[in-house]
Amino acid sequence: MQQRLRRQQQQSSAEPPWSVRVWGCYPDGCYWGKVVGKETPTGALRARFDGVSVTTHLRIWRSPGKPNQLEVKVRSVFKQPGVPDQVWYGYFKYSS
Repeated sequence: MQQRLRRQQQQSSAEPPWSVRVWGCYPDGCYWGKVVGKETPTGALRARFDGVSVTTHLRIWRSPGKPNQLEVKVRSVFKQPGVPDQVWYGYFKYSS
């Protein structure tokens, strides 16, 4: 994948180049927080949120052939034995 996500301009050298903020919970949209993301060799961004009962992994990349859209894969790994992982894919519009 030749396209790469552009890094946001840094305010200072102490800030990481990527951060991800997530709101979850339905229907109220509770704030999960902000974590540092890591860029993959293909230009995607990975982030992980550790919750009390679930660890959520995000993979975010530009949608090939769809201008101004990001694709997101969300994988929820539940810590309770016997609860299967859940995977969700979504698209979001962005402006540069």
